[in-house]
Amino acid sequence: MLCASVLAVVGAAPAGAVNTASEVLVDHDRSAATPAVRQFAGADRYATAVAVAKRFTDDANATGIVVAAIVVSGENLLDAASAAGLAAAKTAPILLTRRDSLPAAVAAFLDDRFISEIYVIGSESSVSDRVLDALAAVDSVASVKRLSGIDPYATAAVVADEVGSSGEYCSTGQRAAVLVNADSSFADVIVAGPLVFASGLPLLLTQADALPADIGGFLTDEEIERVVIVGGPAAVSEAVADDLLAAGVSDVERIEGANRYATSVAVLKAIGRCGGAVSLSSDSLALVNDAVPTDGLVAAPLLGQGLSAGAGGVTPVLLVGDGPLPADVAAYLSQTPARAPDGTYMDLRITAIGSTTAVSGPVVEAALAAARTVGPLSVTGVKVSPSGTTVTITFSGQVEDEDRLATSATSPAHYRIDGIGLLNGDAVGFGPNKRTIVIETADKVAPGVVVDVAGGAIGGYDGDNRRVAGFSWTVPKPPLDRSRPRVLIVAPENGNLFAVSVVEPNLVTERLTAVPQTILLNGDPLRDTYTSAAFLPLPDGANLYRICLHGTETLLSAPTSCIVPAPDDVAGNLKAGDRISIPTGLFTDRSGNTNRTTAVAVAANHSKQDEPADLPRALEVSVTLPTTYDSGTALAPNPQLAAWRWRDELVEMRNDDVIVITANADGPAGGAAGNGWYVDWFQTTPDDDDVVGEATVEILQSRKSIRIGYDEDATVYTVLAALGDHDGFNESFTVASAILDERSLDRDMPDLLDVAGTNTHGPVSRPGDVRRALSGGESSVRLTLRYNDILNFFEATELREHNQGADNYPAAAGWPPPVTDPTGGFLSAEATITLHSGSLSELPAAGDSIRLGAGIAANYDGVGSAEEPQRRLRPA
Repeated sequence: MLCASVLAVVGAAPAGAVNTASEVLVDHDRSAATPAVRQFAGADRYATAVAVAKRFTDDANATGIVVAAIVVSGENLLDAASAAGLAAAKTAPILLTRRDSLPAAVAAFLDDRFISEIYVIGSESSVSDRVLDALAAVDSVASVKRLSGIDPYATAAVVADEVGSSGEYCSTGQRAAVLVNADSSFADVIVAGPLVFASGLPLLLTQADALPADIGGFLTDEEIERVVIVGGPAAVSEAVADDLLAAGVSDVERIEGANRYATSVAVLKAIGRCGGAVSLSSDSLALVNDAVPTDGLVAAPLLGQGLSAGAGGVTPVLLVGDGPLPADVAAYLSQTPARAPDGTYMDLRITAIGSTTAVSGPVVEAALAAARTVGPLSVTGVKVSPSGTTVTITFSGQVEDEDRLATSATSPAHYRIDGIGLLNGDAVGFGPNKRTIVIETADKVAPGVVVDVAGGAIGGYDGDNRRVAGFSWTVPKPPLDRSRPRVLIVAPENGNLFAVSVVEPNLVTERLTAVPQTILLNGDPLRDTYTSAAFLPLPDGANLYRICLHGTETLLSAPTSCIVPAPDDVAGNLKAGDRISIPTGLFTDRSGNTNRTTAVAVAANHSKQDEPADLPRALEVSVTLPTTYDSGTALAPNPQLAAWRWRDELVEMRNDDVIVITANADGPAGGAAGNGWYVDWFQTTPDDDDVVGEATVEILQSRKSIRIGYDEDATVYTVLAALGDHDGFNESFTVASAILDERSLDRDMPDLLDVAGTNTHGPVSRPGDVRRALSGGESSVRLTLRYNDILNFFEATELREHNQGADNYPAAAGWPPPVTDPTGGFLSAEATITLHSGSLSELPAAGDSIRLGAGIAANYDGVGSAEEPQRRLRPA
């Protein structure tokens, strides 16, 4: 009977994390009550070999039928060293036996898997005839063949003959073989095994200083053109390399490291460079203890076949010992990539061959810690609008936007509010980017309500196969508000109106317009003196009220302006010393606080018609620091940000932006400052050991440069990933791409050089460095002029005409358009003007001067302001 397959699980990994170098464990009994275990950890070496063989045959039977098996001594390994090449030729697992008795588990495996052909490697001193008889007695076995020579070298040659026609090494087109020395150490045999199996090459043995005659004869007879030596000169000397050439070999290649552990890394990298039919698994590797060589020997066929059924490729061996994780292995693990060649994130899955006695738990933990880790996606913030009907959730990275996928962030199933799923009236959609989700709720989300995001349910965007970690957040109670609404009164001498404003962001009740008679003038109701007093509605006057003393002019029944009193009107306009009071209780905020009684005395105008020498003048003129200019509105902002665009002209991309780098509004390149930044592209030399293309990013603040390096294998996605992973870049810039928005192109990212070759406007339009500037950013400053009188009008147009185009001032386009003073006059002692420009040199700063022309402002006595040709600006 075939054994039931086991379910693979990943242990010791945070949910949703990527490239965490998780140890692969198995659920051996499908019971949640028992812990997962290592799949290839038998009670002894023979049981471990059977466990490995089971997995090998299960995987191999998916594409063919395994009918053969190789049996070698578990006690005399020299004869067994060449087994990997034969395993490839016969598509066979490698099993271990004692010299004089066949383990029962081996016999059971052969029968259960219907194995009919047995190849025994080694002489009778390694595997006795009694074992061959036991093998022949297995019901499924039809033939048993012994392969042996007078010594291990001759045995390796006999096995090589059985392998038959030699394969080629790494797309060289040459008949090849692999040569190792197993006399003093089996380490090189272990690390060469997966490469030998995947390449279909014979594995030959040699002495340290001389090539055995049987091996030389095999090389000559089979016309082997290339021999790959695994191991350094101490294991296989240069004299042996000379013997190889003398035997007719054309090319001798050596794969070596400073020690056996470094050699295992070197072999891994050599597999990665192979190309053709042999490739390196991007998400799996195996740990083998060099002191337990049988585990590595029997694992060669399985690892050469590969443990990643989906991703494919050889699962390489990294050697470890009984002590700390070897430094060379740790160094390699620290450089393992977080993304596959197609840009997708990946888990690096580590399989320990053997029990914890062979590969200890601390060694595995050290390997996990050494591997580079990219954390899971997470929720970084939740906000609830003041109305309580909008919940905004921000993630650490972009999340899945394809509605048809179960992992889409817009699926209501991923969210719970107050312990229940979203209601029919609730809506989920993206915010301004793919990192923000906005939930519009049918009812109010009150303080104390819990908002939950399901763990492991929401996927990453595009090639990011991470999941969002679970998150729970309680809507906080608003801080206790003890501040009362603040009432301000502006009342000019000789004014036919005055203004009342309320400083309170959470105003819920106002009774001023409903009870106008509550306004007091000199202690009496306002209407006792001004019987026609009325409110003048202001379209943009939230929390702002204008009271016309003599009533309002109307147009089509709508109040439009304050009536100017006749000369014989006894009441006249406001007089210096008049006292206006707003009583308590007219304005209430959300916390129930009400305004206090507020009273002001009408101040005398500083300048009078009969005193023309003392004209209104600005007490202070200040300017703010530059900020990013926003040409939009509060409801529809439109910040003017500097951007760099690579616009592709290929038909299939429909003239879209391949890469867009935009400055952040609040970063050092915000607004016009970004126009001084550059994007520098330069080509780098690829590392021969790289499996995927690479891109590098540097942010040079002092040089205002974003330097992007790329090698010849880099794709658009490679660059986007490098930019997205660079903290310094993300603090100051954002990156976007039309390619990522095209789902059909998600897995077919164009190579940078290929795209640039057809795009004269691309960043790599010619060899060498390419430097291009960001553009389109604008900054703004706010000028504030504070006068010694309340102004009846302020002429911003004249201020512009006196200063536009002057040093540190923009041309006319950078000034605000002419605005008619509000009906009833300017009614303020302060005038503010916002200037904007795409060049910081065209915006004034503290210490600069401004020209204030005569008469640009006037008070309610009709006195125009004085001329000030060189007024120095102060910092705001």
